[in-house]
Amino acid sequence: LYGAEHDTAYTYYRINFLTEFGATGNNPTGEMQIAEIELLPPLNPESVILPGGPIGHDLTDPEDDGSLTGVFSVGNSISPANEEPFRALDNTTTTKWLSLAPEGTWARFQFDEGPKLVNSYTITSANDADDRDPYSWTLSGSNDGTHFTVVDAREAQDFAQRFETQQFQFQNSTPY
Repeated sequence: LYGAEHDTAYTYYRINFLTEFGATGNNPTGEMQIAEIELLPPLNPESVILPGGPIGHDLTDPEDDGSLTGVFSVGNSISPANEEPFRALDNTTTTKWLSLAPEGTWARFQFDEGPKLVNSYTITSANDADDRDPYSWTLSGSNDGTHFTVVDAREAQDFAQRFETQQFQFQNSTPY
């Protein structure tokens, strides 16, 4: 678990994918890919590998119908056709977001209805090229979209299989 407990609700959550990717953190091209991201309240024990993909009913799309409850944006991302960033929140692991940004990239979600409490999230590895899997990242929250507080940080993460969903929990009692 990262740092101290947090007790603030946030309107914005941003995940910064650092420039190291793959099981060894050695990807000279800086390419990163994921099949899915979910923002969740606590559901499972720390770092559980979940068979069958995403948990569903995440806070970005609680009805699992493709209708997001806010605005999704990314930075430093160049993506080929059919592998655009929005595919990271489309509730299916058969698509993916591929970022061709050697300097790293970030994804941000802004909730329409104000601050939400997030205590866990999932990341699902994509279909190919394990050297593009996220390796290190931070998750931050903000209520103004400018000043972010790191609520979780991960280093040296390994996705051993394709389409593997891992859940990461952290201490947070603050909705952002």
